[in-house]
Amino acid sequence: MNPPGLSRQKWLRDGKPAYPGRLNDLLHIVYCSGGKTLGARDCAVMLRQGLTKENIDGEALAWAATRLRRCKERRKILIVLSDRAPVDDSTLLENGDEYLSRHLRTIAGEIEQADDIRLVAIGIGHATAPYYQQGITISSPDELESTLLQLIEQLLDRPC
Repeated sequence: MNPPGLSRQKWLRDGKPAYPGRLNDLLHIVYCSGGKTLGARDCAVMLRQGLTKENIDGEALAWAATRLRRCKERRKILIVLSDRAPVDDSTLLENGDEYLSRHLRTIAGEIEQADDIRLVAIGIGHATAPYYQQGITISSPDELESTLLQLIEQLLDRPC
């Protein structure tokens, strides 16, 4: 078993206060930076076995939006690929089952309301409607590449 992350260690040192918030350390992975070409190989890496399985989706979404807002391009599109609801067992155990889902809905709602970034989600094997206003559901990762290409084409055809 891996040792607990720094966030959880700090919580333990602090005497396990109630409702501590996120107890999982964050790891932001950039598969393809802006201005670079996203290929099928980049998408395949996202689904690699052994890749961290706990997801702090709300914080990842906020981080991605902040990064995107720094770009000079006028049109900004953020496409979320999701394989389920946000999960971090440690955080949910101490804060309640809805903690991460509520946070994701809040962050997604703030981005959609700000209207400076077009936010769209692709749910792999689950619906995205609980979290995002605009989303697509596919049944397997095999559909991801073609769905992603069609979605990008549709988004670029629409006026800003």
